[in-house]
Amino acid sequence: MSEQRKPCKRGCIHTGVMLYGVLLQGAIPREYMISHQTDVRVNENRVNEQGCFLARKQMYDNSCGAASLLCAAKELGVDKIPQYKGSMSEMTRKSSLDLDNRCERDLYLITSGNYNPRIHKDNIADAGYSMPDKIVMATRLLGLNAYVVEESNIFSQVISFIYPDARDLLIGMGCNIVHQRDVLSSNQRVLEAVAVSFIGVPVGLHWVLCRPDGSYMDPAVGENYSCFSTMELGARRSNSNFIGYTKIGISIVITNEAL
Repeated sequence: MSEQRKPCKRGCIHTGVMLYGVLLQGAIPREYMISHQTDVRVNENRVNEQGCFLARKQMYDNSCGAASLLCAAKELGVDKIPQYKGSMSEMTRKSSLDLDNRCERDLYLITSGNYNPRIHKDNIADAGYSMPDKIVMATRLLGLNAYVVEESNIFSQVISFIYPDARDLLIGMGCNIVHQRDVLSSNQRVLEAVAVSFIGVPVGLHWVLCRPDGSYMDPAVGENYSCFSTMELGARRSNSNFIGYTKIGISIVITNEAL
């Protein structure tokens, strides 16, 4: 895996405050998205036949967390999704977990906090961002376990200062928070938050999928990459203004205890 980029020290506190509306939430600038409404079931068949890892391009601007979780759950052997009230799975009476728009939408309603009919938005594209506690909730609904890693650095310090409720929400739901990530096992996947930089300036954060072998899946592009640096190269090819990703030390480790 390539060496982690170091965030610019100049104005880092201001940058952290400015970006907190998207920090930890999974947002990525609209201009970086190649397509907002892509169904990749054909791609799923292709990668399964090759015995490779799965990849999914996110449907909506802010659904990278849901798309990453969908791929992680499928790779960990999950084949069912709950038919909760208001979900597309309930409306279509389907309970299979598939790499399609239905399942990403259903997970996105949960990770964005819009699963409650009282706050459900008519336009799912405006549902908002995927927060860590809601990602953990969706993970549990899929029968998987999760814990959060919060490494000590300037990004995590700004997050804790600006948004102290994030930790309380996780603790309140019994989710462990640790400061160092252990070596991953084959029955684990990681949703990792990375800062997105355009023209050298951090402009938002984004959830990507990381695996025990060091490979990544970037839902903004919908492709798998052998390591962090090749993922950056793939992102640069998709947008000439894109500079790179920076690891911020926030991640969610997902485990299938049955494997």
